Amino acid sequence: MKFSIGLRWLWALPVCALIPATAFAQGLELADSISGMQVYPQGAEQEQAVYWFRYEYPQFVAQSPADQSINAYYQAMRDDLGIFLMPQSVEEQLAMREPEEPVYYTDLAYQVTANTDSYLSVTLTSQQFLGYAQSERIEANVFARDGVYAGQLVTLSQVMGLEQEDDAFDTGASYASQLVYKLVWKIMGEQQASQQQNFFEGIARTDVEAAFSPETDFYMDLDGNLVFFIQAGIVSSAVEGILNYPFSTAELLTAVRE
Repeated sequence: MKFSIGLRWLWALPVCALIPATAFAQGLELADSISGMQVYPQGAEQEQAVYWFRYEYPQFVAQSPADQSINAYYQAMRDDLGIFLMPQSVEEQLAMREPEEPVYYTDLAYQVTANTDSYLSVTLTSQQFLGYAQSERIEANVFARDGVYAGQLVTLSQVMGLEQEDDAFDTGASYASQLVYKLVWKIMGEQQASQQQNFFEGIARTDVEAAFSPETDFYMDLDGNLVFFIQAGIVSSAVEGILNYPFSTAELLTAVRE
């Protein structure tokens, strides 16, 4: 998807004392989600619409002010949608739409990928259908529920305790980012050599560094891994889908020593 509707591309997670999620972790209980649908033309029934946008954001039974901040984050995302405005890219596609074509749509859904007494990780997946072509895009929100960053989204450098005090902080050039780029590039080389994955011809590490930001493009899974992702169609064909690269903190720390 080449556009966003009030979506905030901010996420991260403090994991200075990261532990895997367990069956005994006191995670947050889900509350009624924030959901809605907007259609074009405005006022039309979904069956008569030529385009619709549906969204759902999570809400939780707050146990602390930090948890309330997490709820407020998604409430703000909903508020940012504001009055329905047709994205220019969709308008351009609709101008070329034939009457017999299926309805165009954007569907935004969430998944809780980790939920403990220390961390909450949520992915937001946008599926879009325009002109017989479906695309998918992901963003991730990982929150701390305790500690100095409770209720906040932080960066990978804060996760690994590698924060830089320099005001001119460059997420792409950060030490933590370079560790991840090194590991991902190594895996991609192995996948290419074993023909497990087909990447674009002539791809270089600089292409990978331009494809994603490790400081923000990651979420936590149920095992406590940090999963970095590259959007579909950036370094390989779109049919390959979104590429995921999970690493444990031990693997990342090992890379520090290499």
